[in-house]
Amino acid sequence: GISALLRGTGNPEEPFEVVPVLESGVLIPEDARSVAVCDVNQDARPDLFVGINSAHPSLFLNQSKTGKPFSIRLKGAKGNPTAIGSRVTVSTPNIHLQSAEVYGGSGYLSQSEPVLYFAAPEAVRTVQITIHWPDGSEEQREIDLTKTKLEIEQK
Repeated sequence: GISALLRGTGNPEEPFEVVPVLESGVLIPEDARSVAVCDVNQDARPDLFVGINSAHPSLFLNQSKTGKPFSIRLKGAKGNPTAIGSRVTVSTPNIHLQSAEVYGGSGYLSQSEPVLYFAAPEAVRTVQITIHWPDGSEEQREIDLTKTKLEIEQK
């Protein structure tokens, strides 16, 4: 079969839609079995690495040129150094909230890196973030977007 890239719609009645191949650039005419999200070229945009049964894996570099991308790597407390279970919500003026969670065990024979990816409008210089840590604590910060790769350690 042909694998498809899906995106969230925000509509609980139809939560996902297929992203057309001409828009996504993702076409896998094989039996794709695993996918990992990572930033291969270090541009703060998430890339896809896809494992395919009986074939070589495929790498899809994110070539989007819109927005101001940034990534956040969380450092959790003792016993949870990658902060699995943490959730980050990003607030920027005039757009919807963005939220992502650090998780483990992302798929069959694959593991995405524990990095969260976001984007802000080009004109935005700072964003507000809220971090919900796995121990139940909450932290709010203002992030300067002159850096595209951020590391935040739990207080």
